Amino acid sequence: MATRKRLFGEVFTPELLVKQTVDTYIPEVLYDPHLTVLEPAVGDGRFLIYILHQRLSQSQDSYHTLQSVSTLYGIDIQKDNVIKTRERLFNVIKVRNPDILESPKMKDVLHLIISENIIHGCAVSKKYIDTQQPITINKYNIIALNPIRIEVTVYNLVDVVNYQYDNLLFIGPLPIKRYVLD
Repeated sequence: MATRKRLFGEVFTPELLVKQTVDTYIPEVLYDPHLTVLEPAVGDGRFLIYILHQRLSQSQDSYHTLQSVSTLYGIDIQKDNVIKTRERLFNVIKVRNPDILESPKMKDVLHLIISENIIHGCAVSKKYIDTQQPITINKYNIIALNPIRIEVTVYNLVDVVNYQYDNLLFIGPLPIKRYVLD
């Protein structure tokens, strides 16, 4: 029987190499929860887990936690990797900021964001595995925490990946839709 490594090229980056890579090449994502990270072959989430740990070591307030997790995205073709990454991200929040989970609404919102941001799809074709529809990415704007109100803007992944700067005028991807979670 062929292994996943042979079939899919699946290799998990050692934890030490994850730390060295992020610390050396993209250290700014560790400290700014507004910066977006998209891991196109998320595996078991090692890069995203490391980044979230570092972000939450700075502050445990609700806004910082929501903002930190809402800008982390991952795509993987293996369903079990997607499930594992979602669980691991939620567990980081449980360990780093258990108080935030006392609110059932906040817990539900965090579960929703993590499940929407860690995608069972193919980053090459930019389509969901199950439906073969184009992958969409949600951008979250936290309006208020009590009660929780978050504006969600939905984009096609293809548009997000392909947007360009046009001279001095920023032309970003056009949203598919907007709505408010409350």
